[in-house]
Amino acid sequence: SLWVQRRVGIMQRSRSRSIDRTPLAGNISVSLSADGFPLVSLVHPKGGSCQVSVVGGRVTSWRSAGGTQHLDSSDPRLGGLVPSGLEQVPASAWALETMEGEAESEAVAVSVFAELPEPAFAARVRASLLPQSLTLAVELSNLAETELQETRPGTSSASAMTLECGVRGRCLPRPDLTERSEASSSSPEWLQPFGLRLAAKGYTEVKPAELPGCFQVGCSSPIELPPGSTVTGEVTLSTIS
Repeated sequence: SLWVQRRVGIMQRSRSRSIDRTPLAGNISVSLSADGFPLVSLVHPKGGSCQVSVVGGRVTSWRSAGGTQHLDSSDPRLGGLVPSGLEQVPASAWALETMEGEAESEAVAVSVFAELPEPAFAARVRASLLPQSLTLAVELSNLAETELQETRPGTSSASAMTLECGVRGRCLPRPDLTERSEASSSSPEWLQPFGLRLAAKGYTEVKPAELPGCFQVGCSSPIELPPGSTVTGEVTLSTIS
């Protein structure tokens, strides 16, 4: 089965936020990271903050209300919360799409967007911050308009894309957790020492990686994305109270 919900139709880049939504009193700012790329900082009015790289949508820092840092970004390759499978998208293709606070969900959010002419492909990564949780949603779209003819039986269309993607993360342990902390049935056992729950929508596989605190969310095999279609999935990390 597919690891994401599939819908026919391609994504369109958002150029403005809805005027029907009342902005929160949160703070969103843009600066440059140590490697010279744009970095968006979000601060929720009720506590909590995160930093999101415009290039690739990687979350390099997430602090819940109270100031606890939950992501380990010490390793440039493994650290933080990272959409995987987007390495082929050049840094120059990424742009800041929207920054918004939605009164309906009380989330402060940012989305980044990339579009490639060849192959015709688009990606959107959206980070949504609440005081005790962080959600990373990924959309991938095959922008090719028509299906090309198969050249021989059993071969895929030349317009279809084969994608191996998902979200990987690396979390920091919680030294403040004690034996009195209640285990959560909604949290994988290997994440409980980190004081976190993990929920995934659309993805079919959630598993720990080799290093402590590392995890991979995605699928067991690559998927084929036909022309004119989009796949989506999201991961939410939340604190165990």
